[in-house]
Amino acid sequence: INGFDILAGGANSNGAVVFVGMKDWSQRSGLGESVAAAVGTMFRVGAMEAPEATVVAINPPALPGLGNVGGWSLQLQDMSGHSDTELNDIVNAVLAEARTRPELQGVRTTFKINAPSYQYEIDREKVKNLGVQLSDVFTALQTNFGGYEVNDFNQFGRTYKVVLQSATQYRTEAEAAKFIFVRNSAGEMVPLDTLLKPKLTTGPTQISRFNGARSITIQGSAGTGYSSGQAMNAITEIVQKHAGSGFTIAWSGQSREEQKSA
Repeated sequence: INGFDILAGGANSNGAVVFVGMKDWSQRSGLGESVAAAVGTMFRVGAMEAPEATVVAINPPALPGLGNVGGWSLQLQDMSGHSDTELNDIVNAVLAEARTRPELQGVRTTFKINAPSYQYEIDREKVKNLGVQLSDVFTALQTNFGGYEVNDFNQFGRTYKVVLQSATQYRTEAEAAKFIFVRNSAGEMVPLDTLLKPKLTTGPTQISRFNGARSITIQGSAGTGYSSGQAMNAITEIVQKHAGSGFTIAWSGQSREEQKSA
């Protein structure tokens, strides 16, 4: 599935996920047909075909519906409005130490601040001269590129959101603004690309929240010979050491249920 980051649990233009269904053991008892061999082949092919990509093999959660991946999942909640750079420094310090601890393995994060992106610079003077409401420009950008929630409905015991957004082919390029029009005070349709200029920049791939607070997801699994509880205690100790005040720790997925039952 192109454009989906299973670790972050959301859309990501430079991410993808492949679900591999293994045949029964009785049909793959030969050399090179184990899970480890299949994963090794995937890594080798990925390194050759797309050396710039990061390839990760993960297990599904032990309890279906609790998270997207197996292992533990920690939410580092920023309660003090730290900058992206400050958050990145803290996360890098946490990962560096966590990867040296025997209780932990496969420690990773979905937080990245250097993803290429475009920032639109709006010509506010031109917007005013053409009789366009600035709020209409922002609404048009959000609706077409970011998505705009207009309703929700209940079906099969769940609540589904209704979100307006342009089709993929109309929002993959910065120049896609030429397909969007806003109405001015004279009732005329003004092409949006005449009111703004795209600027190449970098930024976070996603800005996620957990329980209403901005959060960074840190995931991993227990090292060989260690329990999930020992792994969770170890990563908690490391995060508290590097994060300091202004942060709180929460758990998501099956880790949350494990903490509640402890």
